[in-house]
Amino acid sequence: MNDKKETKAEAIIRRMLEVSDFKREIDLANYLQIGKSSISNWKTNNKVPASHILNLAIVSGVNPIWLKTGEGNKFDDVRITNPAELDKYENSENMNISTLISPESDDEHYYCINQLDVKAAAATKGFENEDYPEIIRSIYFSPQGLADIVGKKKADNLFLITVPTDSMEPTIKKGDLVFIDASINYYNTEGIYIFALNGATYIKRLMLLPTNVYKALSDNPLYPDFDIDGNLFDTAQIIGKFIRVLPINPRDL
Repeated sequence: MNDKKETKAEAIIRRMLEVSDFKREIDLANYLQIGKSSISNWKTNNKVPASHILNLAIVSGVNPIWLKTGEGNKFDDVRITNPAELDKYENSENMNISTLISPESDDEHYYCINQLDVKAAAATKGFENEDYPEIIRSIYFSPQGLADIVGKKKADNLFLITVPTDSMEPTIKKGDLVFIDASINYYNTEGIYIFALNGATYIKRLMLLPTNVYKALSDNPLYPDFDIDGNLFDTAQIIGKFIRVLPINPRDL
């Protein structure tokens, strides 16, 4: 009887074989386009590169956090866009999602970010109750959760909204919960902003040209870009700037 405990790397490789439907590690190596000895090196060093985990998760349509840690639902729609972000998640021996985020306030989770009922999207006219948007839910973060998930040290002027358009895909998908920094109510650098102009509200990537013209760009090529001259832009109301997509579904908390 073999009582040897499975290492972290061995567990990840086992899940990688599972989602790719391969029986042999050599087939997985060929699929990932890596050398035959790479998987052996992963076992020796007890570390699987996050880039390979993330790429396989995206191709296989599985939760990258589950693929790395074994925690959470295998098919949760978790948005992680770069290996460095995935590297922040470890298995339950070190960290799990509950240490970062909670649906309730407690001694560990005391930074509150509200999800607001605000309709902010390309070509969506106006806000509903824009002065006092309804709070749909409150989510609480630990200091580490705020840093790792939101990339901030404080929760002041931050809120979450659901994006009901696909105009910014693949950066922001329709239905994504996104963090907005309302303290950035002016153009400060190129980025994705929520702004109201001429009675319509947009979520667009803004870029200032040397000609004092602002380009409003959609990451989805199906949506046309448009220009805003400086004088017209002076009449715009910038509601906030996009920070990140919430990488987990609050219903799973």
